[in-house]
Amino acid sequence: MKTYTPVSSWRSYIAASASMLLPLAGCYAQNLDLSNTSINSGVINGAIYSVDTTHPSGTGIFGRDSGGVFLTIHGKDVEQGYNTSAKDVMDTKRVPQWNHELRTSDLNTVDIGGDTYVPFLLDINEPANKNNLLSLDDVRIFISPNAGISHQSLEDMLSDPNMTLIYSLDTTFGDSNSWVLLDYNRSGSGSGSADMGLFVPADLFAGASASDYVYLYSKFGGDGASAEGGFEEWTLGAGTGKLTQVPEPSGASLALAAGLILFLRRKR
Repeated sequence: MKTYTPVSSWRSYIAASASMLLPLAGCYAQNLDLSNTSINSGVINGAIYSVDTTHPSGTGIFGRDSGGVFLTIHGKDVEQGYNTSAKDVMDTKRVPQWNHELRTSDLNTVDIGGDTYVPFLLDINEPANKNNLLSLDDVRIFISPNAGISHQSLEDMLSDPNMTLIYSLDTTFGDSNSWVLLDYNRSGSGSGSADMGLFVPADLFAGASASDYVYLYSKFGGDGASAEGGFEEWTLGAGTGKLTQVPEPSGASLALAAGLILFLRRKR
């Protein structure tokens, strides 16, 4: 059974919109409108956000070959959460079967243009006839040696000394408000098809051990396109390899990490 878009499919989306990739420097908020059918992908803070049509994508089969759904979020208007086996955390649902920790060793890798990325897939669930748009307002990826994190705010996650932030949707210098606009109808298959692929540079995981836990925080609905429907679900994307050996960080990743540190110090 097909559970992941062939590599050639998402690669064609990225290649088709290469001229529209968002700039990596010289701006603060970087916004990507994937409801615009002329745009298939873009880069925000080093990660690729791309239209994805993986099918089928119902719970229990979405990303099954890669471990299945690991994060389920459901709320009204604005919703947020992260994958943890702890119950009653933010707007997370269906713990622990469809909301649980990942380890670094669970992650897959793919090659895009000669660089290695870790793929994640997102399936949103919004009304098909109206209110079909949903804004992805924030994505943060953390590494931690601890399982069962139960923080009730992003601020608490950021201040936890045992959680290391390795990626942020927002740019790293100054206050910014980056977002990705998603359309439930873009794939043409409703809840039977995924909506977005997120490809995070693999070298951001440099220094993590195979036993470390990976936490993906995401927030939806706060930038004008509110959450009105069912569950938003994240799963691991299939890959051509495993993150069995975390690569040494590149110069770009070192600069990104330094920027995150400066950003967090300024925010505190």
